[in-house]
Amino acid sequence: MSSIWFGIKIASIVSKPYIGWLIGNGEKIDFWRDLWATEFPLREYIDLPKHLWKKCKAKLCSFINSEGWNVPRDINIALMVLGINLHNIPCNPFSVDTQIRKPEINGEFSVKSALETTGKKEPPAWWWKFTWNKSLHPRLSIFAWRLMNHVLHLDDTIQSKGICLTSVYSCFLAEKHDHHLFIDCETAQIIWSWATSIFCFPPITGSDSWCTILNRSKNKSSYITDLWITMVFSICNRLYVSRNKLWFDDRKTTTQKLPHEIFRDIADSATLSKSCMQNNSYDLQVIKALKVSC
Repeated sequence: MSSIWFGIKIASIVSKPYIGWLIGNGEKIDFWRDLWATEFPLREYIDLPKHLWKKCKAKLCSFINSEGWNVPRDINIALMVLGINLHNIPCNPFSVDTQIRKPEINGEFSVKSALETTGKKEPPAWWWKFTWNKSLHPRLSIFAWRLMNHVLHLDDTIQSKGICLTSVYSCFLAEKHDHHLFIDCETAQIIWSWATSIFCFPPITGSDSWCTILNRSKNKSSYITDLWITMVFSICNRLYVSRNKLWFDDRKTTTQKLPHEIFRDIADSATLSKSCMQNNSYDLQVIKALKVSC
């Protein structure tokens, strides 16, 4: 399943209140679920068990004939109780239904209106400034986005879809959910200990979150921050790749090899970074340890 599907589903839910209809023959409009009469679908006014809603598949065309509205008396009374007067809702039986976007005067979709209406619904993710950092190589940036959105193909993600797995684990101790693979397992702890010692940061433990880990460099120079962000996502990426090599190819990556691969990512970051370092012994010490230029 595409990693963007989760975002599409959220966007669909957020955008739905802004979708309306110009009623034609009613063939495209779901009588119960679409916004054709009020600001809410009729389904929202009726409390029915989920299994019964599956049988409610009526289209609006069932209540329109060549002369206009043709609604049974009992349904018309029910609609009137909900404040819906069909005489005030125009329909054209000889034209097709047209879906419109209600915030726009002309009813047409625009990116600007979509951002203005849906952008207010969710606060910005705290991690966006890290995943889209300009010093990150695009390959690593995309991985970071997938990591922060919890859409990597890890055991717990796959099993949540109802798929049973028989897995091989790099440490043979636990299932591979993201916190175990990237923080708790023995290999991860060795690499994190090595990384934090270079930057002279406190050790990373199981109680740490991605927010506390990434913000360890907040009081350092912008250049050191770029290198630390790259270090964090590179470690996670290399652990993920190592896990896949073991799972699919039965090849285990040694902890001695991982630092060399991480150094390559940091070298790319140093080239891409436009940030400035501070002229002090700490910055020079870190830069020397990471084998990058000032």
